[in-house]
Amino acid sequence: MQIYMLLVLMTVGAFLISENRNEADNSFKTSELDAIASSMLIYSNAVGNYAKANPGVAASVPDTSLALPNWYVRVVGVNNYISAGTAYVYYTGKPDLVDVLAEKTESVNVGTNQSGTLVSPKWGVTPIIIPGGVPSGAVVYVL
Repeated sequence: MQIYMLLVLMTVGAFLISENRNEADNSFKTSELDAIASSMLIYSNAVGNYAKANPGVAASVPDTSLALPNWYVRVVGVNNYISAGTAYVYYTGKPDLVDVLAEKTESVNVGTNQSGTLVSPKWGVTPIIIPGGVPSGAVVYVL
């Protein structure tokens, strides 16, 4: 009888530890997505300003050409592309990021590049065309 009780307690303990670990993992993922989205928003201001001032550029612009705050460190994977005065700030590899970024911006200009078209998590397929310099599948913020 005592062995059964011990086994039950060990099973319950293992379950509780597993649940706490899942909650910690989810919290970490949420924090990571929030940090990437926040980085994209700060970065997008500088990229957007550059695109407006340089409408003839059709390329990725190096950070040294952007007016970024001195304290800002771009999250690895956040990139840009500019075409015809429009800025595209994007990130690949985290499809769940699109929901976090869309919530932060409340903009139709946030979505996923699906074969050259921006698909918004809130509004579906948009008429916004994404240039070839932005990878398909990337989460994109268009400015």
